[in-house]
Amino acid sequence: MDVATIANFLLFLGAFGASFALDTEESAGPRLEEDSLYDREAYDRTDRLGDADDEVTADADNLAWFMEGGNDALTASDGADFADLGRGDDRADMGAGNDLIAAQDGNDSVAGASGADLALGGGGDDWLDGGADHDSLAGETGEDLLTGGAGSDILAGGEGNDVISGFSQLGGASGSLSGADGADQMFGGTGDDRLILGRGDSATGGEGADRFEMDARWHDGNGPFTITDYRAGEDSLVLQYDPQIDPDSSLPLTPELEVQLSEDGLSSLVLLDGAVVAVVEGVTGLTAADISLLPDGDTDTGYRPEDFDATLPGSAADDRAAGSAGDDYGRFGAGDDAALGAAGEDSLLGDGGSDTLAGETGDDTLKGDDGDDALAGDGGNDALFGGLGADRLTGGDGVDRLWGGGGNDILSGGHADAAGGSEAVIDGADSLSGGDGDDLLLLGRGDLGLGGTGADIFWLDAATNAGAAAVATLHDYDADTDRIEIHYDRIYDQDMIEIAPTVAVLMGPMSAYAVITFNGEPLTHVTGATGLTAADLALVAAG
Repeated sequence: MDVATIANFLLFLGAFGASFALDTEESAGPRLEEDSLYDREAYDRTDRLGDADDEVTADADNLAWFMEGGNDALTASDGADFADLGRGDDRADMGAGNDLIAAQDGNDSVAGASGADLALGGGGDDWLDGGADHDSLAGETGEDLLTGGAGSDILAGGEGNDVISGFSQLGGASGSLSGADGADQMFGGTGDDRLILGRGDSATGGEGADRFEMDARWHDGNGPFTITDYRAGEDSLVLQYDPQIDPDSSLPLTPELEVQLSEDGLSSLVLLDGAVVAVVEGVTGLTAADISLLPDGDTDTGYRPEDFDATLPGSAADDRAAGSAGDDYGRFGAGDDAALGAAGEDSLLGDGGSDTLAGETGDDTLKGDDGDDALAGDGGNDALFGGLGADRLTGGDGVDRLWGGGGNDILSGGHADAAGGSEAVIDGADSLSGGDGDDLLLLGRGDLGLGGTGADIFWLDAATNAGAAAVATLHDYDADTDRIEIHYDRIYDQDMIEIAPTVAVLMGPMSAYAVITFNGEPLTHVTGATGLTAADLALVAAG
C-alpha cells in the first residue's frame, strides 16, 4: 500500500474518532518493526535511541528513527524518512521528501517541508505543519494545531478542541492567515473545533460546537468553501472580508450578504456581493443572520445609518447620549463624548475627542477614532476600534474583536484590567490586535493576541489561563521589543515558605512555535517565536 492510500484511509477513520496510534508498549525488541507503517526495506538505516533527551541530525537520506522516551529534537534528511518520536515532548523538522511521522505521547511539534508527508500526533497537545505538497495530518487526542500549508491536504483533528487550517501560517502582521494554495479537506472530530478555510477547502466539524472561519479575501470566484455538517444553534459561521471604502462618503462599505438555495434544493449557497463563496451542504434553512461578517483589520466598522432603528444626535460639543432597546446608530463629532448603546446591535462612532462608548447587550460596533478613548462592548460579540490615541478597549462577555490602532493602547477581551490586579472575569475566545504603539494586551482563555508594531506587553493571568481547555495564543511576539508577563498568586508550604512557580518553554521545529507551561500546565502558545526561553518571561507575583 502506498503512502497516499495509507494516509487517506487513516485520516478518514480518524475524522470519525477512530484511533490510529501506533503500538507504544515497551519492549526489549524493536517495538514498531511489525507495524504496517514501517517497512524496514524502505530505509537505508534504522536508529534506535533511549530515554535521554536526544538531539539528532540526519547524516544520510532515507533513514528511520525510534526515539523512545525523553524530550527529543530531530532534524531529518531530505529523503523519505520515518520517525517514531516515542514518549516526551518532542520536536521534529522532517525536511523534504515523503516522510512518515508518529509523534506518540507528549506535546509534540512536527514540521514538514516539500514532499507528501503523513504525521500522526498521538496523545498530548501537538502542532503539526505539513509544509508544501499534499500532506495528511492527524492530531488524534489533545488540543492540537494543524496547518496544511501549500498543496491539497487532509487534516483531521481527532479528540479535543483543535485548530485546523489549510493555510501556510497562522498569524502575520495583520493577524490574518497567509497563503491559500490547494483544496484541503478538514475534519474536526470530537470537541469544539476551529476550522479555517481558504479557497476550495471543505470542512466537516464533527461532534461539538465548531467554528467555521471562511476567509473570502483569498476567494477569486472559483472553488467556493464547502461545509458538510453545519448545525444551527451549535456551530458558528464566520466570513472574513476585505472592506472597501465609499469614495463619496469615505465610510467603509459592508458587502452584501445573501443566502440562496442550491439548484437541487438540498443545500444553501452563501453569496458575497453576488458571488457564491460558500456551499453549506444539507442545510436548507440557513439565513444571512446565521453568518457573522468579520472585516479585515481596523478599517471597517459597518456604519450604515439606514440599517438602524434610531439615530443618536451628535455635535461638535461634548455630547451625552443613551440608546434605545433597538439597533442604534450614533456619530458624535468633535468633543469628549459619552454614549451608551443599551440593548440591540449598536454602532457608535466617537470621531474627535476623548470619547467613552459602551455597547451593553447585543453585538455592537464601537469606534473611537482620534483621541484617548474608552470603549466597552459588555455583552454580545462586539467589534471595537480604538483609532488614534491611547485607548482602552474592553470586550466583556462574548467573542469580541478588538483593534487598538495607533497609540499606546490597553486591550482586554474580558471585564477587568491590569490596574485592578488580575483579569478576574474572562469570557469568550477574543481577538486582540494592538496595532501601532506600545500596547498592553490582557489575554484570557482562548484569546488570540497580536501586538503589532512597538514594544508590546502580553499579560497573562496564570490562575485563569494555566491548564484551561483553550489557552491563549500570541501571534507576533518579538523578543527584541515585546514582553510576556505571567501574573500569579503566591503559594506557601506548611512552613510558610513561598513555593516558586515552575515555568518552561517547549519549542517547536525551527523555533517557529512554542508552548509556555506554568507548573506543568499549558499556559499559552506562541507562534513566530525565535529563540524564546524561560529567561525571556517576566513573572509577577500578586500583592
